[in-house]
This record gives sequence, C-alpha cells and structure tokens, in this order.
Amino acid sequence: MKILVTGSSGFLGKKLVSQLSIDHEVVESHIIQDEGAARKFNLEDFQSIIDLLDSSKPDLIVHGASWADVDKCEENKEKASRVNGEATLKIARWCKENNADMIYISSDYIFSGNNSPYDEDDKAHPVNHYGVSKLAGEQILDINEQFKVFRIPILYGYNDEGDKNTFVSEVLTALKMNDELAVDNYRIKYPLLIDDVADFLRHILNIGGNGIYHLSSDEPMTRFEWALKIAAVFGFPSDLIIKDNELEKDSYPSKPIHVQLVNNRHNFTFKTVENGLALMERADAI
Repeated sequence: MKILVTGSSGFLGKKLVSQLSIDHEVVESHIIQDEGAARKFNLEDFQSIIDLLDSSKPDLIVHGASWADVDKCEENKEKASRVNGEATLKIARWCKENNADMIYISSDYIFSGNNSPYDEDDKAHPVNHYGVSKLAGEQILDINEQFKVFRIPILYGYNDEGDKNTFVSEVLTALKMNDELAVDNYRIKYPLLIDDVADFLRHILNIGGNGIYHLSSDEPMTRFEWALKIAAVFGFPSDLIIKDNELEKDSYPSKPIHVQLVNNRHNFTFKTVENGLALMERADAI
C-alpha cells in the first residue's frame, strides 16, 4: 500500500513513518522544504494540498499535520478553522473522489473534560477553539463513513535528537540542570506513547475497521505525578519537582480539566507510563 503521512517531520509523524515503512511504501509530506524526499505542502494553501495528492496518488492518507498551538488557535480562530478543519475536509473529499482511505488524527480537546469518562458516541463540547477546529475535521465521517478518526490524548516518546520539546524532555532538562520545576497538579492527563499510536494504526490496517477510535492509556495522573514517574525511571531525585495546584486552574484559553477516553471499540493494550518511559530511558532519550 502507498501511504501518505502528513506532518511526517513532526513528533508523531516521524514515528508513524518509521513504523509504517516496515510494511508499506510511505510518502512523507510536511510544510518545511527539505533537501530529502519529503513533499512540500501548506495547509493554508488548498491547491498545494491537491497538487500533492494528485502527484503522489496514495492509497491511504494518514492526516497528522495540524496547528496544535492552543493559545495561537484562540488568537487566530479563522486560521485555526482553515488549517485544522477546512484543509482536513479538502483531503477527505479528494480521498472519496479517488477511492483512497483516510485516517485523521483528532484530539481529546474536543471534549470539555467536565463529564469524564467519554466513549466514542458521547457528545463533544470543546472549551477552546483548538478543540472546535479539531472537531470540525471529524466531519470527514460525513463525507465517507468508511474513514477513520483516532482521538488521542497528550503524547510522549522518543524518535531522535531532533524531537520537539515535550513535557518529558522539559522535566529531564530541569533535573539534569539541577533546577527546580513547578508542575501543575490540577488537570488530569492520560499520557500515550507515540510508539503505541503507530502500532495501533498498523493493527487497524491489518484487521480493518472504520469510524471513531479512542486511543488512551488508563492511568490518570497530573503533570506533577507524571514528573515524579519520569524522575524515578530516569534515576533522578524528585525533590526539585514542586507541586503547584493553581498553575492551570484559571488558564486562558480554557483547557479540559479531565478527559478520559474510553476504548470501547478495540482490545488493544497500551503501555503503562512506567513501561513507556523505560523504553525512552533505554533509548538514551536524554
């Protein structure tokens, strides 16, 4: 199968490319022009998207590229809607017209976080415009109900030294520098390893399926609790990690307080955070 991965240079995209390339021909695509084989496109320029799809003619598009800066999406709602919503639907229409399949990477931010847990059929109610724009992209299922939507929580993991700054790397950097780090102890997260997203995608391609899938670990934790696990696995003392119960209580834009995604449509087992961090530690991800 020829698979086009949008956002292939991103944190999740790099992992998807490396894992999907084991069994399939993968076309990489991202916004920044490199000297390598990746194709250039721009989510704000719909014609560049169509040109990319027409030239590569994939059998499947894994659409992971998005504008994920929550604060900036709130400041520029029109751009967020165009990039995360309208561009996604353009890709979906091309797929329908050209008999290609599509997987859209959505977000737990489509829910308010006030009524956890959430299954695949629960009504979405985003509390910021990033969530609104990601929810708009889920309308691909109105274009073709055979398409797939993966809703995911906060991600962690390791590809290489070029990875973006993540919560895990932020904590490890502070601990290595012997710096104190104030960490939120209010909002509840369910961290998910990027390797598990890639493995689940390969699993779905093997067994078939369509519609909405929730991908999530089942371990609730605040960032403070998560930071303590990071310190323990990587062998650092935890006394520099400072609990802050007020850090994100009144954040603007609003963010979901507690979104637990219930996995009702599959039996795939996601790694515990301790096991995922241990994989990173063995990969020398510091």
